[in-house]
Amino acid sequence: MASNAHAQNAPLPRAETGLQRRLRFVRQYAAWRRAVRELWRFKWREHRAAPRLGAYHTRRGRVAYFIRHGTRDVGIFSEIFVAGEYDPPAAVSRLLAALDHPPRILDLGANVGLFTASCLERWPGAEIVAVEPDPENLQLLERMALVEKRIEVIPACAGARDGKVRFLAGLFAESQVVSDGHEGETLELPCVDAFRLAETADLVKIDIEGSEWEILADPRLAELPVSALVMEWHDKSCPHADPGAGAREALERAGFEILCEHRPVPQNGTLWAIRRAG
Repeated sequence: MASNAHAQNAPLPRAETGLQRRLRFVRQYAAWRRAVRELWRFKWREHRAAPRLGAYHTRRGRVAYFIRHGTRDVGIFSEIFVAGEYDPPAAVSRLLAALDHPPRILDLGANVGLFTASCLERWPGAEIVAVEPDPENLQLLERMALVEKRIEVIPACAGARDGKVRFLAGLFAESQVVSDGHEGETLELPCVDAFRLAETADLVKIDIEGSEWEILADPRLAELPVSALVMEWHDKSCPHADPGAGAREALERAGFEILCEHRPVPQNGTLWAIRRAG
């Protein structure tokens, strides 16, 4: 009874005032303006109720990319271009600037290519191998690669071996590899050995919805000659009670130094790491 009385007496959340709404719009406008050249077109499509495909360019480098408004694409756009979750720490920028060639980047779980677009904006001469299995995401990634010739697209899942896997598609950024006994409609798709692809990479990004755990457990991770790595860990398929701690421990055991972690929640978080010297 006491808890019910407390709930009844709790103040209701106040409605947003007109001034607060205008301030929120100004902040959002400023953030989007830094990220997209066709700002008003982006804004118009984003505020429409119906899902709609938009073609855009990054603000400075004019790198082409595509977004499905009304989907998780816009959340990923905000994480990358607005919140700066994938902005490299200073130590990573110094390592890549010291290379005698433009950075070679491996994007595992490329989705529609927004991380890839941010890399081409930041390092105009970069060469990128983008790995993505979901057929709907892949359509937009391949359209992007037709315009941006520095992208090689590999239509496959990423894992610790070559082979075939069962894949749950159509979930935008949450599409994922599932076990053979998974109930519901799945696809059989090729899986590529991420370590083979990473042999010549300077920076590796991993966001593969639970399949990262087999990569983190592979002893070849300690021998991987990459300078830097950014990965999103997930609680799905995780063999550890604490997924974030498990990811950090695996990277440190393989000889990486953790630089920072963004947005760690029980379900996922994003880690930046560099190879320890010596």
